[in-house]
Amino acid sequence: MNQHFRRIFAALAITVLSGCAMKAQPYQIRFENQQSLAELGIEKFSVGVDGFEQPESFDSMCRLMGPIAAPEGETFGGYIRAAFLKELEAAKLHAQSNPKVTVKGEILKMSFGSAEGITNGLWTFEVLYTSSNGQSYRVSDSYKFSSGFDAISACNNTANAFGPAVGQMLNKTFSSLEFARLLK
Repeated sequence: MNQHFRRIFAALAITVLSGCAMKAQPYQIRFENQQSLAELGIEKFSVGVDGFEQPESFDSMCRLMGPIAAPEGETFGGYIRAAFLKELEAAKLHAQSNPKVTVKGEILKMSFGSAEGITNGLWTFEVLYTSSNGQSYRVSDSYKFSSGFDAISACNNTANAFGPAVGQMLNKTFSSLEFARLLK
């Protein structure tokens, strides 16, 4: 048992001393998001994107381990914007210039917990989408995941769950008829 605590302390010391933050993985385009976007029947290369600033209230500290981070120096808001753009670009809906409509994302809430029921975690999002056509749509979503008991595992798993959590939130967005109204 004593050796177990030494290993945990050593791992914690290495993490803290190296200044290494737990980082989210790069976003991966999801098949179900592409399918939802294809079913909307929107004109190709017609959508512009704006916004997605990270809310000031977002706290990236995870337990006593330190902050979790988005990959490659991005903010979490920038990560969500990039994921939104990647999905639209893969579906050939994003317009580089002269879009028919522009959708602005406003992240109203973004939070996580790494100790929900001790070994589970939860990412929570609330995003308001506003279109240049005057329509708006609000989506709220929560993504549950297994975090782990010890802080090192829990915080790494929390960071790793961010990409899938964003993908799930985007799927809820793209599969809604309310979202389709923003693009017409």
